[in-house]
Formats: sequence, C-alpha cells, structure tokens
Amino acid sequence: MPKLSELTALPKKVPIDWFDSIYWNNLSIRERAQYIKNGTYVALPSSELCATWEECEKWKNMPEKEFMAKYGDGVQAEYKLPTPDELERLEQQDEEDEVEEELDVSGEGSGDE
Repeated sequence: MPKLSELTALPKKVPIDWFDSIYWNNLSIRERAQYIKNGTYVALPSSELCATWEECEKWKNMPEKEFMAKYGDGVQAEYKLPTPDELERLEQQDEEDEVEEELDVSGEGSGDE
C-alpha cells in the first residue's frame, strides 16, 4: 500500500526536473499549471554534465539566472509546459465554473415546489 503523504498542499517552488519528464508529461494541464504558476526553473543540468565532479564544479555554484540561461532551456525541452493558450482556457474555465457555482447557490430554495 502507498504511504500517505504528510504534505497537505503543493510546494510553492519546485524545480521542474524534480519530476521525471515522463511522469510530468502525463500530468493534466491543470496540474502542470499549478506547479508552474510561480515560474519554472531546473535544479540540475542534463545528466551528461553531472557524471564527474569536475563537470559539476563548472555549474554547482553558478548564480540561478546564469545557470538557467546556460542550462534551463535544454532541460525544460524534455517537459511539456502548458502553452499560453492552454493557461488562458483554464482561466476561462475557472471563471465559468465560478459563475455556475454562484448561480447554483443563489438558485437554491427559489420556491418552484
């Protein structure tokens, strides 16, 4: 049996490469959107740049902006990030759901009994 997680909410800032790319790419658009809402970044460069300590020395103390400029796009290319159109559709769907919910709540007990 899987162990229950002690986490009760999504972490606010998770490197995208914390997830295996196959797992990430199978998440729903909504789930991916929740994780990237605070931006995307990677923790490690591609695996071939992590094989030896000498290779790690080149990037391990690099400032985040420089690291992302040099390695971020290469790693993120393995992950399907939600497109701006997909994010906009999610936002519109959420707005429609809110309106529907408000109508359902205000329509209760309206007397056609």
